[in-house]
Amino acid sequence: INDGDKLKFKSCAEAPKPFANTIDKNGIQGELNIDTSTAKFRFNRQQLLPHTINCNGQTINLDQTTTFIDKQGNPLAATIDNLETQSSNSAVTSIKADGSFDSTEQNLELYFQSLITLYHNSQTLCWEFTVHNAQAAKHSGGFWDLSDKGSLIFKELSLTINPGQLSDASIQVNADTIKQIFNPTKIPASLTQKASGGKNWQSRNHINGSGEIPLTQNGYQLRIGNHIAKGDRTSPIAECSNGSNSISLHMKDFWQNFPSEISISQEGYRLSLFPLQQNQNYELQGGEKKTHRIYLNFSGEPDALQWCRNPSQLIIDRDYYAKTGLFTHLSNSSSNAAFQNLIAQGINSDNSFFNKREKADEYGWRHFGELYADHETLYQKPDETPLCSHYNNQYDPIYGLARQYIETGDSTWFELMDDLAKHVLDIDIYHTDLDRDEYNHGLFWHTDHYLDAGTCSHRTFSKQHLTVDHVAQSGGGPGTEHCYTTGLRYYYYLTGNQKAREAVLKLNQWMAYAQEGTGSVLERVQAIRTKDIPALKKLRQGKCLYDHRYQLTRGTGNYINVLLDSYYLTQDKSHIERIETIIKQTVHPNDEMEHRHFGDIELTWSYTIFLQALCKYLHYKVSAQSFDNHYLYARDSLLHYAEWMAKHEQPYLYQIKALVYPNHTWVAQDIRKAQVLMEAYYFAPEQKPKLRDKSLEFVDYVTKTLEREATRTFTRILVILMQNQMDFEHVAPLIDQQPQAAIAKGVYDEPPQLSKRKVIGKAIKDLAKASCNLSITREKKWLQSRLS
Repeated sequence: INDGDKLKFKSCAEAPKPFANTIDKNGIQGELNIDTSTAKFRFNRQQLLPHTINCNGQTINLDQTTTFIDKQGNPLAATIDNLETQSSNSAVTSIKADGSFDSTEQNLELYFQSLITLYHNSQTLCWEFTVHNAQAAKHSGGFWDLSDKGSLIFKELSLTINPGQLSDASIQVNADTIKQIFNPTKIPASLTQKASGGKNWQSRNHINGSGEIPLTQNGYQLRIGNHIAKGDRTSPIAECSNGSNSISLHMKDFWQNFPSEISISQEGYRLSLFPLQQNQNYELQGGEKKTHRIYLNFSGEPDALQWCRNPSQLIIDRDYYAKTGLFTHLSNSSSNAAFQNLIAQGINSDNSFFNKREKADEYGWRHFGELYADHETLYQKPDETPLCSHYNNQYDPIYGLARQYIETGDSTWFELMDDLAKHVLDIDIYHTDLDRDEYNHGLFWHTDHYLDAGTCSHRTFSKQHLTVDHVAQSGGGPGTEHCYTTGLRYYYYLTGNQKAREAVLKLNQWMAYAQEGTGSVLERVQAIRTKDIPALKKLRQGKCLYDHRYQLTRGTGNYINVLLDSYYLTQDKSHIERIETIIKQTVHPNDEMEHRHFGDIELTWSYTIFLQALCKYLHYKVSAQSFDNHYLYARDSLLHYAEWMAKHEQPYLYQIKALVYPNHTWVAQDIRKAQVLMEAYYFAPEQKPKLRDKSLEFVDYVTKTLEREATRTFTRILVILMQNQMDFEHVAPLIDQQPQAAIAKGVYDEPPQLSKRKVIGKAIKDLAKASCNLSITREKKWLQSRLS
């Protein structure tokens, strides 16, 4: 297979043969023996990589040393706590090892995970190594700046691999660069990527906790003996030999994840995932991870890892995805070509996602894969340096990129999706159990609107923002209105990455705590102050409030989405039951729209996101052929709101006085109205062409308005379009496909209204329940997590 080929998938007449002796139970206790048919690998609990490899009639014994240097310069020993096969099938076997770094420092929660993937009939392995600061951030005042007391400061993380007495070695800097061959026992060599190699390499993206940019040299440096060569960007392949055996090595995204280093000496390979730098330390924030990927080949064949630089990409036909039913109303380039052309500018315009990376230098171990939030520069003056702002998966671009990849077959979209998903899984999710339950394992918001991220990095709230005259958030943490899991679910489907699956389920747990509470007495007392008392004041003013438990916002829509994604991953019906409860306690088929206050756009606009989530639930019910009362209630609620929308909704920019920032992001958001209306047309039990007509009217407005707009390539606009694309032109009503769906509209009572008596009664009931289940440990944790 040539590098970079796109492969069309066809069913195989014969499945590949399974691994031979995948797990040898008769091996030494605590060891795993894996036979790929062309190589045998032996693992134990003392080393991260296999300690013995048999291939081509030769045996390679790998001596390994892990070096982790803390901020005081102390080396910490790595201890492997668990070794097991994570997965095994006819194509691959994965070996997972969990462990920690020993330290005398109190409360240090520093863990690692090693995942090695072996391939059938191959002498290559892929090694993923993840380091994890499991401590909670202190986030004093609700701010999450670098130099937080919960951060882990260290100097180096490296691994040395020695296959025996070396006779020669080589480093090939790039695909078009001649191999530099040398004798490592006499002339050691090192290749270091010090910065991105781009023209904006000293971007404020790279500031440290002191607000300084520590980078002093751009690009890479190759040192062989006394000879030094420099360049911009390198994707190296290294090889060392002891005469009879040789090992090839490639560090994935070497320059993108700078600083990175490979050195070769008589001690063997030294892979510096975080290389030692003069007068510089690394900071891994509380709950932050970082994963590096390395490929090793033991065949001794020249250029065995050249494919790593430009791997082949499997392209499955779009129709196959459509038949799976996992994507609803799947579109393609022939459906509304003008709308598709707007989206395509994400990869083929001067302001493509790739070019945005260069503008902000969105590179380095913490940043690579992130989307630059260039829309936040909208209100800057022309002569101002563009501010640094991070997108943090707002509106689920992972899902949008996956959808574009499937719809177009262009692997460029897959590359963006893959890079972003890996970044989100490591950096944007708060990986800790030690903070507030409503923060643990949550997704951090994008950095604050129209402000430089400053020293908060990817964590939204910086104390530096307090000095700015700006309508900014004053602090906080992960919140329910910023939770996006569908893209991670599809990423798991497309790649098999178990971390994506685990993240969805953890995000589900986080959302449950944030929405339902933990059952703490103190928590319920706080809710009286923040929710019940304001509700009583509104009732005293004569306002009508519905007795709905959940808010009609994107937060509740996100809750439904994460539950639905969790169901698809686990088949646990309790997630569906929870969704049905949420829907009934958020909307009603007879809701009076005047009590929803949709005229206050800034506060209520995201009701469309809730309705979109409700539509996803309805699609599940159709696929399950479950046309019960839950389906009927949700469908009738959707139709009730959609019919009001068809009569009253208009583009947001037609209501400009109601908007704080009236820009063209609002035009993109109008596409949600089109989708809700088209879904209502699809689910209606009788023909309702007015819903379709109004939907197409919004599609036409959005498309034509953005075609004329210079800001149409801003990240937020493109992501909203990608996430909400559908085949608007060819949606057929469900009544034509499923007779059961033609059930007439149900009969419902009036929606329950809130009263002073209900508010007070519920507060007393909840306090009594919490008191009966009183846990001193839970109360103490709730209080300590806030006092700290």
